Amino acid sequence: MSSISKEYLYRECVKHRHCILLRLKRAMKWDDVFVDEIYMMDMCLTNEDRDQIITNILCQVDSYGCIDVKAFADNDKPTDIRPIRLSTDDIYEIEMINR
Repeated sequence: MSSISKEYLYRECVKHRHCILLRLKRAMKWDDVFVDEIYMMDMCLTNEDRDQIITNILCQVDSYGCIDVKAFADNDKPTDIRPIRLSTDDIYEIEMINR
């Protein structure tokens, strides 16, 4: 699968309020364990970032790179949500959890 754009994640997670399972190319440290899947609940955006993503969506432009998201790693602990930073290049695959 090709890289997932910031705009796609914004549409699915913020606009449509989907929880998205992100499968990562490389495991990341979460507390004392390494995980290769995280559940994205929201994006952490400044007003300027949000305006830029909306403009990009309207102009049909995709952007890639670092994003700040709110996520949890353990499906049994969905209230353990924390902000993390990752690159869209590190996302291998996605799956919509709630449709």
